[in-house]
Order: sequence, then structure tokens, then C-alpha cells
Amino acid sequence: APLSAVFEAQRFIDLDWTDFSPQSITGNNTQIKGTELDTYYLLDQAIDANVDIPELFIMCGKEDFLYHDNLQFI
Repeated sequence: APLSAVFEAQRFIDLDWTDFSPQSITGNNTQIKGTELDTYYLLDQAIDANVDIPELFIMCGKEDFLYHDNLQFI
């Protein structure tokens, strides 16, 4: 059950952060799209492999800067 989750990881690490280093999560990877750090890539891989995908309960406030990312994902 994600709360204000990041689904578009590439956009997240490309933001100009003043108090956070995305590399603490991604290491030296600057290209996330199409890798195992990419939620959409993992979802596509699961669909292609005909894996059962569990239902998700996702919460994100309308004022959250990740709101549109969450809407796009669902």
C-alpha cells in the first residue's frame, strides 16, 4: 500500500534536489527507464511473463507533487 509513491523514477531522480541525493537509492545509475529500477518496466515484464499482479491500494493527496504520477500509474 504505497503512500505518495514514486512510479516514474526517472522523473524523480531528474528533479533538482537541495536536501536529497537520489544516488542514495539508485547508486551511480542515472538512466532508470527500462531497468529494474523502473516500475513501468517491471510491470511490463510481469505482464509479458503472464505473472499474477496483485491489486494495489494507492493513496496520494491532491496537493502532493506526485499526484499526477500516481494518477498516471493507476
